[in-house]
Amino acid sequence: MFGFSITKLLVLVAVVAFVVIAFKVAGRRAQGAPREPDGPETFDTEYDRDTDSYVVRNRDRDDG
Repeated sequence: MFGFSITKLLVLVAVVAFVVIAFKVAGRRAQGAPREPDGPETFDTEYDRDTDSYVVRNRDRDDG
């Protein structure tokens, strides 16, 4: 019962391999497909003297 045999070792290897593969598959499903970000990652800002704050710069305006 407590001795080692090739059959017991092969069954143990099969069980461990199954558990490892099952966790990998479950982890991939939990992550899902990568999503595109909802908005731009960064904002280009400039100082507005009228409001004394920083505002998002228009993308269509190119000041250099």
